[in-house]
Amino acid sequence: MAAAITVGRDGCGYTLCTGFSSLTSRAPLTPHAPFEVGSVSKTFTALLFAVLVEEGRMRLHEPLADHVPPGAMPPGRAARQITALHLATHSSGLPHLAPRMLLRALPTCVTNPYLRYHDRDLLTDLSRARLKFRPGTSRHYSNIGFALLGRMLEHVTEQGYAHLVAERIAGPLGLTHTTARSDLEQTEGYWHGHPMPPLRTPGFSGAGAIRSSARDLTRFLTQHISPDPGLPPALYRALRAVTRTDSPQATTLGWLSRTTAHGDLYFQPGSTRAATAFIGFSPSRRTTVTALVSSGWTLRNSLIQNAYLLLRHHAANPLTHAAPS
Repeated sequence: MAAAITVGRDGCGYTLCTGFSSLTSRAPLTPHAPFEVGSVSKTFTALLFAVLVEEGRMRLHEPLADHVPPGAMPPGRAARQITALHLATHSSGLPHLAPRMLLRALPTCVTNPYLRYHDRDLLTDLSRARLKFRPGTSRHYSNIGFALLGRMLEHVTEQGYAHLVAERIAGPLGLTHTTARSDLEQTEGYWHGHPMPPLRTPGFSGAGAIRSSARDLTRFLTQHISPDPGLPPALYRALRAVTRTDSPQATTLGWLSRTTAHGDLYFQPGSTRAATAFIGFSPSRRTTVTALVSSGWTLRNSLIQNAYLLLRHHAANPLTHAAPS
């Protein structure tokens, strides 16, 4: 098993790496080794959405119905009220997952649960979905919602999700080991001790396709705290916008948040069969934490809880024995 943890505060910090990125080559893990990050991908999808809004190519309240084929929306008037903002804030009323997704996952559920789930399956599940509440009136974490948001971005731009990530986020931010492609080299992952193949998400990219490294994710977080003025203007503004929305149900796009005595914390965990991930930051304390491990989440995997506690601790206390990062 391999693990990488980075903590930063005000330009200083530390990085801890252990294990091998590949047991075959016995290559020691470095901060540049990409891991699958699962639902951490949602923060990239939300940022892409914010960029397109800043460019004027989308609206916060862009109707989902305008970007799916006729007959793909769930029955009832309420479903036609679902907007991109609802999807980005988990307030659409859509379920977490859907029956067709679970059925499609059965043949490969242990190794690659999204492998057989394609765009047509996503649209079929959407058409059969039953809303848990009227859009915009409550919150319910929804993977299918972010898959649909990713699809909306592709429809608006006529570009694939992986291309959008590379062109609009990874390239401008200098994230050299971040991608939404499954065919590139990544850290070998394990679930219950068994090696896992690279995750493939043909119909679910917006919810979980990203691979990234400890170094890249730390840079991603610091850019949310203090964006580089030299960035493309739309990206610069979007990095500020994702933690300030006009949604009555959430203050963020794609991020979970919690208010503490030392300021607001923004974070997102993620997991696949091959890896578990956590990223989080405190804008007021200029603190970031990234934690990655090459083991899929299980009941014994406490990385997410411990990484959150690490973020809370370092947001409240100064770093000691830290080097310039």
